[in-house]
Amino acid sequence: MERRDNSGRLLARGEYQRRDGSYEYRCTDPRTGATRSVCAKTLGELRRKEQSLREDVEVGVARKGRTITLDQVFDIWHERRELDVAAGLLRQHSLDSYAYLWRTQVRGSRLGKCKAASLGTELMQDHYRSMLANGLSVGTVETLHGIVAQVVKYACAQGWCAQNCAHGALTAIQHAARRSDEAKGKHDHPHCLLPEEEDALIAELKSPAWKHYAPIVRFLLHTGLRASELGGLLPEDVCDDAVWVRRDLRYTHDAEGHMSYVVTPPKSASSRRKVPLTDEAKHDLADWIALGKRCAQEVCGITGMVFCKPRESALTYAAINKVLHAIARAANERAAREVIPKGLTCHWLRHTFITNAIDKGVPVQVVSALVGHENVETTWRRYYTCRQSTVDKGIDILNQAARAAARQPTGTPTSRGLTLFNGGPSTKNRPKSEHEIVGHV
Repeated sequence: MERRDNSGRLLARGEYQRRDGSYEYRCTDPRTGATRSVCAKTLGELRRKEQSLREDVEVGVARKGRTITLDQVFDIWHERRELDVAAGLLRQHSLDSYAYLWRTQVRGSRLGKCKAASLGTELMQDHYRSMLANGLSVGTVETLHGIVAQVVKYACAQGWCAQNCAHGALTAIQHAARRSDEAKGKHDHPHCLLPEEEDALIAELKSPAWKHYAPIVRFLLHTGLRASELGGLLPEDVCDDAVWVRRDLRYTHDAEGHMSYVVTPPKSASSRRKVPLTDEAKHDLADWIALGKRCAQEVCGITGMVFCKPRESALTYAAINKVLHAIARAANERAAREVIPKGLTCHWLRHTFITNAIDKGVPVQVVSALVGHENVETTWRRYYTCRQSTVDKGIDILNQAARAAARQPTGTPTSRGLTLFNGGPSTKNRPKSEHEIVGHV
């Protein structure tokens, strides 16, 4: 049945004229079954919008994706994550960090103002390149990309963009940054101290200049604690042979960017743990207690933390990192070469503890429990470093095994070429006996 408007023009399927004289076009999205519609004052304008709507339906983009920006998507996503915080699925500190990084690096930029339906991988990569050009590290870019990927994934789930263009957007940037570092003569350090670097650090800590921080640095090196866990220890959490991790001391940024200290629960359920102390860690703790220092600053109603800064204020990883940089700088200047990596941070000490423990034969499951990881894969893949000294020891073991096998008498089950994988001598090339020959005939 033909339908016409008030001017007698033939209306196509899905086109309607309202009582006020305006026009509307409606269609059904074949993917979701939802009704999609556009409105216009004239028929010509309506048909231009129809074409755009059909293209959106074909690629699976909702109409809102043409109007909503990535900044607005983040705001909606942030509200949803606040529900996760209320349910205990996400820490408030983590969500505040997401908001701070987005506000300082994305909001108001070309990427933040881009419409969701127009997002592309090239735009994200351009934004990441500009961050690197402004002096930010690859690690900061990786952290931001983790947030961008979640926001874009949420936009895709709502149908505001056709595909997840964040997938793989960082790979090319990482490779380019690595090639740039190699061209400049820089090489990525494994974020784990080598044995000679660890010895240089321990030797430098004997200097009177580091009297206050020496027990702190050694205690981190010998326990694998996170700096936030160390700063949150109270006297009741510490005894002669163990410490109990029950809270983290961190700092966060508010909406205006001001920093403030906060006390939060441990990072995960596995992070709430008892950490037995080695003999070295016991000595480090005794050296710290001998200093007679105690935190006098109140943070979230808590005071009296065991570890503190020289002026008895709250201790955070930023303060420890600043001292570690000074320690490395002093040791390198004294030796006239780099004996301690200038990029040393307190998290390197955690990497070093994990690597040393595994290299000394402690089962990785035990190490994972000691450092509070949720799964062993994190300990193996992200924290353990196979150092050259470990490879050399492995070669020594193989050489010793080969020499021991060479000393075995010929014909024993362990001789080369005379044993199978399941044991027993090989009979492939053995000459047959007289009885076997007669039996065969």
